[in-house]
Amino acid sequence: MKNLINLVSVDESSDSNKPAHDTETWQNHFIQRYANFYELCSDLQLDPKYFIENDAHLAELAHFPLRVPLGYANKIIKGDYQDPLLLQIIPRSNELKQVPGFKAEPLEEIDYSPTPGVIHKYNGRLLLVATGACAIHCRYCFRRHYPYDEQGVTPQNLNNAMEYIARHNDISEVILSGGDPLSLADHKLVQLIERIELIPHVKRLRLHTRMLGLIPQRLTQRLADLFNSTSLQIVIVLHFNHPNEIDWQAKELTSRLNQLNITVFNQSVLLKGVNSTAQTLMDLSEKLFSHGIIPYYLHLLDQVSGSADFMLEKSQAIELYKILAANLPGYLLPKFVEDIPGQFNKQLIYT
Repeated sequence: MKNLINLVSVDESSDSNKPAHDTETWQNHFIQRYANFYELCSDLQLDPKYFIENDAHLAELAHFPLRVPLGYANKIIKGDYQDPLLLQIIPRSNELKQVPGFKAEPLEEIDYSPTPGVIHKYNGRLLLVATGACAIHCRYCFRRHYPYDEQGVTPQNLNNAMEYIARHNDISEVILSGGDPLSLADHKLVQLIERIELIPHVKRLRLHTRMLGLIPQRLTQRLADLFNSTSLQIVIVLHFNHPNEIDWQAKELTSRLNQLNITVFNQSVLLKGVNSTAQTLMDLSEKLFSHGIIPYYLHLLDQVSGSADFMLEKSQAIELYKILAANLPGYLLPKFVEDIPGQFNKQLIYT
């Protein structure tokens, strides 16, 4: 995904609380990542041909290339072709197959975009596509084909978005998404949030981010100060799919967020071969809660082109969720939902 003009680039010169050469700055962690498929396979002791049949297939996947932070890659078990973290990020030739029901824009989000950068599907809340940049490329990403170049928040598009929000008094919550909104440099987040604060009927700001779970250094002191000083109530939705993704740093991160009175949720996607057993999902909920994170959503896979290998049949998914409901207390049971174009809220699959 390409960085968008002015609002989305990782700015290494202005936001770090440490010298630019310090390896603990979040920008350095963002940049230090695998982008070469063969290098990743070599370091993880894997045969590339197990995933990609030939270089032509890899070239065809170049529109959504490999991107994996080193910290995430270090959690993958070497030599394990079925490692659940590996399966989420490794490109495969199967992604190129045309599968009925799977399409480039499964949620038809452009149909709900009154102005570029804005997705307004649900009453009372609005999503702002703040950036196309992300620290990691998940192979099941429902926006892997999203037209960020046309729909991104350029300065003019941002002005139009703010005007749209100001005209709609029913919007009490703005959701920052992308890409990952925390790919934005701190000073750009400050500018964005200050503009949203000026709209009196907006009460809450929700950030959907995988960045904090991948690179906890992203919670800089400046970002913490911004969250602490804003008049908006902050809600953060993290994205962990498997308990192996969660470590001690996540607990420290959540502790800092809780001290800032920020509500922290998690959303997961049900992924065949990754977290498609009851034990894995129960372990995930238990580990999330022990780290101060509330399990909130479990999503049925959005049927985006290239993701068919992750699809679990809906009937199987329901049976799996019934086991969770029978074994987890209500506060550890995420809502099992799917996104259906044309509906005005996420649809509960099983209650």
